[in-house]
Parts: sequence; C-alpha cells; structure tokens
Amino acid sequence: MALLAIAAGLLPGCGSAPPSHPPLSPQIAQQLLRYNTRAANHLKFVQHEDPSCSYVLQLPDQGPHQSSIELSHIVSCNGRTDIKAFDARVEYEWNKSKGSWEITYFGS
Repeated sequence: MALLAIAAGLLPGCGSAPPSHPPLSPQIAQQLLRYNTRAANHLKFVQHEDPSCSYVLQLPDQGPHQSSIELSHIVSCNGRTDIKAFDARVEYEWNKSKGSWEITYFGS
C-alpha cells in the first residue's frame, strides 16, 4: 500500500506539459511582416499596382502550446483577398532559443 502511494505521488511530475509561451498577437505578427525583407518588398510591389492593398492577418484561436501558425491569402485590396496576382502566405514559428516569434516562410 505504501508503495502505491509513493508511485501515485511521482506520476504527476512525469507527464508535465512543456512550458507555454505567449500567443502570437496581431501587433507582433504585423511588426514581423513589416521588418521581413521579402514581405516588405512584396507589399511595395502590390501597392505600386493597387495602393488600396495591405496585409490583413486573421489569426486563429491559439492554444497555450501552439508553436507555429500558417496564414494564407493575407493581401487584401479594397476588402478582397481573392486576387491571385497579389496572393501571399506567411508562416510564424515560436523560436524556443530566442524566446520570440519569427517568420519562417513568406511566399507570394
């Protein structure tokens, strides 16, 4: 009986969840896009063709341990996100060693 009590006391520590990190906020997501060379150049090109265009990010609900987020169709021109010529996609990932979010992929 005593052995069972000791084993039960040790089990909760074995399955501990990984440490959580802050969710990706819309402000951080936009800031990372602004300072990403590929994203900035793409937006310059798009706005040269249509000045009404901008990046619009619809972030999903994030769990406490979600470490990557992929967003598609992030270019919006007058409220439209279906313009294939300007389409873009971005992937964000939590960098454990730096302790911050970063863009791991940007493509148009």
